Amino acid sequence: MARFNAAFTRIKIMFSRIRGLISCQSNTQTIAPTLSPPSSGHVSFAG
Repeated sequence: MARFNAAFTRIKIMFSRIRGLISCQSNTQTIAPTLSPPSSGHVSFAG
């Protein structure tokens, strides 16, 4: 049981690190595209 707990906590830490990396990357990725495509999208709608 103790071994399982240790493995579980290790997996938890790994998941939290991966989640942090993914959140940082997704934030930069969502900010960059939302800055550029909406303008082109609005232009296409207007045109």
